[in-house]
Amino acid sequence: MDKEELDFLTTIAKPWETINRELGHTYSVDPEVSDYTSGASGLAVTIKHFPEVTRNIKARSLINKSRAYEIISDLADSTKHRRLAKSTRECELRVGSMYERNDDAKFRFLRNVINIKHKKHGSIDFATCAMEASLFVVNELGLKIVWHPKVFNNAGEFSSKMDLHISRKNQLAWRGMQLQIVRLNEKGEYEPVEMNSTVEFTLTSEF
Repeated sequence: MDKEELDFLTTIAKPWETINRELGHTYSVDPEVSDYTSGASGLAVTIKHFPEVTRNIKARSLINKSRAYEIISDLADSTKHRRLAKSTRECELRVGSMYERNDDAKFRFLRNVINIKHKKHGSIDFATCAMEASLFVVNELGLKIVWHPKVFNNAGEFSSKMDLHISRKNQLAWRGMQLQIVRLNEKGEYEPVEMNSTVEFTLTSEF
């Protein structure tokens, strides 16, 4: 393994796996500011600039080849500059706790999800987008590495209860939360749905 491949695994693959794993914990996270959003922002910057740092390949020559890389590039620039010359490129991050609803109107916690709110492309799952952009970089640079990322979802039992915990581990302050209710459609994809039932909701806190 050469230095370039080791750099990719160290600065992109490992941080992505860490974020992916952490999102699986049943935490209630502030939608706007947390370790999740700061980690995602930093990773976006690294993914965007990796081709330039290692091969002097500018991002503008790659964004037309991959929608995921284009969005990650927009997120990286929005993170650094907030306001962009082309406002349709602007985006921000929001975190929500995602629950799957079954046909019996019961729920199970899937994961916390970091959403990229993009002015042009709408709402995109950061974990999936960053994974696709990273694999694009691997292929574009011809890196000889073995990495098979998969977005993690919990597979617990469905229940009429929801339990979340507010932890100091991943945020300095908690100002509220977002719930995202989804169901699995015929294509095997999660799509937003209404809650349409009553649940027993428990929220514990360290604050």
